[in-house]
Amino acid sequence: MTHFNLYKHLNSSEEGGNWSDSSVHRQAAADRHQLPASRGDILQILGDVTDSVLPIYRSKTMVTVFFSSSDGSFQAWHGSNPATSPPLWQSSVASLFESSTLSGGRIVV
Repeated sequence: MTHFNLYKHLNSSEEGGNWSDSSVHRQAAADRHQLPASRGDILQILGDVTDSVLPIYRSKTMVTVFFSSSDGSFQAWHGSNPATSPPLWQSSVASLFESSTLSGGRIVV
């Protein structure tokens, strides 16, 4: 399942129009891939650069994050393509909360 700032299954006046070119290009690029069956398959989609005009991964992509719901871990890339490079940072949601404190009712990490 992919979502690039457009809803594919929403009954609204937006359906069928008013989508940005970027959203349409990125969705088309993702649709060219087979359904992902592994972490590597997902990273190939997130790092796809096959569309020469508006690829999914661009040099201006600020951060790409891969979340694993099976163990709560996540990996983050900054300034590098997740399909071709290792993550810059790895952690887990649990460790973020373990290392945080409440300060004035807000979680501080």
